[in-house]
Amino acid sequence: MSDYKLIAFDMDGTLLNSEKKIPQENIEAIDKAVKAGKIVVYSTGRCLPELEDYIATTPQIRYANCLSGACVYDTKAKKTIFSAYIDEKTALKIIELVEGRDVMIEFLDDRLFIQKSHFENIEKYGMGVYRDLYDKKAIKVENVIDFYRKNPYPLGKLNIFHKSSEDREITNKIIRKNNIKVSMAYAETTSFETCANGVDKGIGLEKLCEHLGIDIKDTIAVGDADNDIGIFKKAGLKIAMNNANVTIKGLSDVVVPDCDNGGCVVAIEKYLL
Repeated sequence: MSDYKLIAFDMDGTLLNSEKKIPQENIEAIDKAVKAGKIVVYSTGRCLPELEDYIATTPQIRYANCLSGACVYDTKAKKTIFSAYIDEKTALKIIELVEGRDVMIEFLDDRLFIQKSHFENIEKYGMGVYRDLYDKKAIKVENVIDFYRKNPYPLGKLNIFHKSSEDREITNKIIRKNNIKVSMAYAETTSFETCANGVDKGIGLEKLCEHLGIDIKDTIAVGDADNDIGIFKKAGLKIAMNNANVTIKGLSDVVVPDCDNGGCVVAIEKYLL
């Protein structure tokens, strides 16, 4: 048995397979880990509504480091352990900077808001694989920018989806040029994610470890994309999926098989247990 006490799994591209499902072999490995006294955690950019169905099928996973670290949630007690959101002024400034461009904007806290017309053309923004999820979980408004301006509130995340990676680079440059104080990360093929300044999955893991009384060196992080960089910098052991990008593989200690070929099982069996 290893000395690691906790394993945090990214979801898309990691714990979930290409069909956005948790393979049965992953569930069985999680069961084995929990029965051995280990803690298994969701570590994801998703918001709680997007996790509901997964939480229902994996009640043994008690904690969620969600919204890319902006919210740490106890699914059993139904209680927020930690949260740090983007303030309204900053969110409005970001909106102002991208207004008029052909992008899909997404607001997340304990809800998920998108524009109806964007949802109808979701494939154009590289998010077609999530159509069913957005159909079930997203609140669709006529004009997402007008909606937020009339009802500003702190955001767990403000995501901007683009038609191409080149368009995403333009957004990155605009945000940096205007010195907007937020944490930024790339995800999916064209997603530009923003969280409150200094917030990432690593901060979420840190806060969860404080809550549980665990040394962060006794944790394992498993991931595949740039929004896992923060947690890779803090976890004791960094495991990259074989489908991970070059950056994450470069930061990892080990690489396991991809999300369709038992990588998470290997992470649990070989490195946690």
